[in-house]
Amino acid sequence: MKLNRKFVFKTGQTLLEFAISTMLLLPLLFGTFYFCKKAWNKFQCIYYAFESTHAKLIGEKNVYSRVPITFSQTSRELFGETQCGNIKEKVHLRKLESRL
Repeated sequence: MKLNRKFVFKTGQTLLEFAISTMLLLPLLFGTFYFCKKAWNKFQCIYYAFESTHAKLIGEKNVYSRVPITFSQTSRELFGETQCGNIKEKVHLRKLESRL
């Protein structure tokens, strides 16, 4: 069986171009995934911190928190602080609708 040189050359070139394109695109895709995941984790941390602090402020049961939250208060404000991995969030809510 005789191979056609043009066919072999074009197939090899196609595979080489595919390999180079893949090597360029994979780091970009992984980087995008990493930053999206990091942003999602920060959003979740902010959400849980706010909802837990708000629930404490209005006297409801805390069903929102999946991370430990430290609460402190003054006569006018309630503070909630949490740490999710390397993300640290602080929430300050005024006692406008408070039952405390």
